[in-house]
Amino acid sequence: MPYRWIYWTLLLLTCYACQLTPEDSGFLDPAKKRFLEEIEADTVTLEQRIELIEDYFERQVATTIDSLDLRITLTLGLLHFKRNDFRNFLHVNRILARKSKKASSDYFLAKAYFNQGYYYDELDRKPDSAYYYYKLSNDAYLKIPDSSEIGSNTVNMAILLRATNDFFKAKELLVESLKYLDEEKDKRFVASVYDQLGANHRKLLNLSEAIHYHKKAIATTNSPNDVVSYKNNLGVVYIENEDYEAARALFEKLLSDSLLKKNSRRYARVLHNYTYNQWKSGNSLSVDSFIIAAKIRKEKNDKSGLLSSYTNLAEFYLHGNPEKSKRYLDSLIALAKQIRVPRAETDALTLLMQLQPNRMDIKDRYIFLKDSLYLQELKVKTQFAHMKYLDEQEKLKILTLERETAERRLEIAEQRTQKVIVLSLLGLFIVVGTSLFYYNRQKFKKEKLQEIYNTEKRISQDLHDSLANDVFGLMTSIQNQQGKNPEVLNKLEHIYQETRKIAHDNSAINAGEGFVDELLSLINLYQSNTVTILTKGQNAVSWEKLDQLSCIVLHRCIKELLVNMRKHSNASLASFYFAMEKTKFILTYRDNGIGIIDKKKGIGLQHINSRLNDLGGTLAINSLTKKGVEIKISIPI
Repeated sequence: MPYRWIYWTLLLLTCYACQLTPEDSGFLDPAKKRFLEEIEADTVTLEQRIELIEDYFERQVATTIDSLDLRITLTLGLLHFKRNDFRNFLHVNRILARKSKKASSDYFLAKAYFNQGYYYDELDRKPDSAYYYYKLSNDAYLKIPDSSEIGSNTVNMAILLRATNDFFKAKELLVESLKYLDEEKDKRFVASVYDQLGANHRKLLNLSEAIHYHKKAIATTNSPNDVVSYKNNLGVVYIENEDYEAARALFEKLLSDSLLKKNSRRYARVLHNYTYNQWKSGNSLSVDSFIIAAKIRKEKNDKSGLLSSYTNLAEFYLHGNPEKSKRYLDSLIALAKQIRVPRAETDALTLLMQLQPNRMDIKDRYIFLKDSLYLQELKVKTQFAHMKYLDEQEKLKILTLERETAERRLEIAEQRTQKVIVLSLLGLFIVVGTSLFYYNRQKFKKEKLQEIYNTEKRISQDLHDSLANDVFGLMTSIQNQQGKNPEVLNKLEHIYQETRKIAHDNSAINAGEGFVDELLSLINLYQSNTVTILTKGQNAVSWEKLDQLSCIVLHRCIKELLVNMRKHSNASLASFYFAMEKTKFILTYRDNGIGIIDKKKGIGLQHINSRLNDLGGTLAINSLTKKGVEIKISIPI
């Protein structure tokens, strides 16, 4: 077939990738790897490589087959191919297929089937067998999967269908192959698919579509050599479309291309088509160009090309020189029988019947070949249809299994969904219950705290209104008496001041915007010549967001911190930093005093912690002895 380069590309890629496949990574047999390197060395001849591998398999006693064994077997088959020993090439690939099945290696099984398909396609001319093995190769590649190989196998199968005149199915396969090929990564294969689609449309006489796809192939490929082939095919369509001028311009441009002259087989093809176009268009023609092309094809053993040369030369001499025409027809028939192309022989017999219309043996042979061709095409189509039926049945089984699996998964998913719903509802119930419990607990704490502060406020008021006033009245009475005792008066003064202090400490706190002024006044009371107190951030705080209880707790906490600072810390510098986060008020206190030696013994800190807990707040102490203290208070808003 004209796409033999496809196989050679794959063949070379296979050879150069002999050491590096995903399947080799898990095998660590150094002896086998060294042997593989030895047979691939540049200094080893083809015959020596074959001899080394055959000796290796004779000496091998292990029953386990690994990836390197399969690769060595594949290499042996390719070496037989290189030396044109095609029977052994087929034999070794059959062995490779058996080994690959035993080793469950889809990669090497696909390679083995592809090589067998190529043998029956190109070497033994059995399209039904070729199609069968290409299909098996495709199935193996689908399991890996390898989209490029799937696409190339599909192209090969489509070419076989076209050879049996099944152009519609061939077109379907070609379109399907594009699903597996990547436009960027597989440019060369994609271009070949477009070119084949052009060839199919040409056979179906859709010449405008054929021209479209050949041009698309030319625009897609990144291979200069392929461009020449595709342009040549485009020129052939121009001839059939009787656009001889377009064909002439195209062939003349190709013939002037230096790249074409480097490939004499391709040059002969273009030269032959150019000459044929000149003849069909009625332009002046030198038959020497036909003869030169035929000579090149004969030298290069291009037997498929020679069939075309002999056919057109016989047509050229048919009326002007019947004897010469017959000689070319005899050569054509002999070559067609040799390479088993009966369609070329029927073309020759058609021309012979014009030269010798009375010869019944020619007519009988022609009828026999036409019947044989029909039966062969019918056999191949039946074989292809059977394979397609089996393939569709297999796909149906897979779809049925997938449907059943999907239904089972859906059932499991529904059960899982029901469980999720039940667990979610249970979780929601737990969360709501916990939240309500926590809310009620906090509400109870706040109510209890509010009650405590109300009690403190009432006691404070009673102390101020009753006890302090009574003490003050007693002091006034004693002062007015003669013979007063100064010591008693001092003690009463002390009791009076302590009473007023207790009353003041537990008096009502103003919440809201005025609360910050009250805090700053409190802090300023503890400023002295020996202690400096800094405040920061108070202007950035939204004080109105703090409720009455939070303001009372914060006031008491700051008072407790100031008292501890004065009594215990020996600090010369202290600071209060006020801040607000999304849901919290933060106060950070620092001083440079002696720190807190034992956090558990600080009664004041315990009081602060207790007050904060009732609000749902937190207290964090970071203290290092002799290096001061940092206390962070958090109150929820």
